[in-house]
Amino acid sequence: MTISVVISAAAKAHAEALVSSGRYESLEEAVEAAIWQLEAWEDEEVDLDTLSPEHRAAVEEGLADIEAGRVIPADAVFDRLIAKYTAMAEKR
Repeated sequence: MTISVVISAAAKAHAEALVSSGRYESLEEAVEAAIWQLEAWEDEEVDLDTLSPEHRAAVEEGLADIEAGRVIPADAVFDRLIAKYTAMAEKR
């Protein structure tokens, strides 16, 4: 199956470098490998046992906050950030 996609110049340069290095035989092979890797990452679950104690504690704290309802909706956070930086820009 043939498709056409538009990618950034940086992504194209990186893919071409991978082909030039011999890691992949063609741009098509490099792009296909990237797609399969993306699928693998999306399916992968994080094993908390592999995290450092500090990172594991932070993740567990965050999960506990979610379960306890100690969350702020993203829209509220974005509204506060927009207001903050708009006010800062107006002071200039």
